[in-house]
Amino acid sequence: MSNYESRKETRKRIRSRRRWARMARRERVVRRSRIPVILMALCAVVGVGGFIYAQDGKSADTPVVAGAHAAEQLVTKTVVVRSGDTVWGIAERCNDGSRDTRELVAKICAYNDVKPGELQIGQVLIVPMNEV
Repeated sequence: MSNYESRKETRKRIRSRRRWARMARRERVVRRSRIPVILMALCAVVGVGGFIYAQDGKSADTPVVAGAHAAEQLVTKTVVVRSGDTVWGIAERCNDGSRDTRELVAKICAYNDVKPGELQIGQVLIVPMNEV
C-alpha cells in the first residue's frame, strides 16, 4: 500500500471518529434539552388540573365551598340596591323567618365586604340564603 493510500485511510478514519463524536454530542444535548420541556409540560398539566379541580365544575361567579356535598351547596340571591335601601332592609326582605335578621345582616356584610352605611344605588349584593 502506498503512502498516499495510507494517509487517505487515516483521514477517512479520523473523519468517521469526528462524525461519531458530533453525533454523540448532539444526542447528549437533545437528551438534556428534553428534561426542561418535560418538566414544563408536567407543571402545566398540574396547574391546569388544579385549576379545574378547584373550580369543581362551577362558573366563576359561584363560590366554591370546600368539602361541601351537593345537598349542602350555598344558595345565594342577587339583590340590586335601590334608593333608600339599607343592609337591614335587604336582610328583612330576603329573610324567610328561619333565622335572625342581625345574623343575616352580618353575613351580607361579610360576604360582600361592605359596611352597613356605605351602600350605593345600583350596587349588586349577593345574599346567602342558607347556612353551610
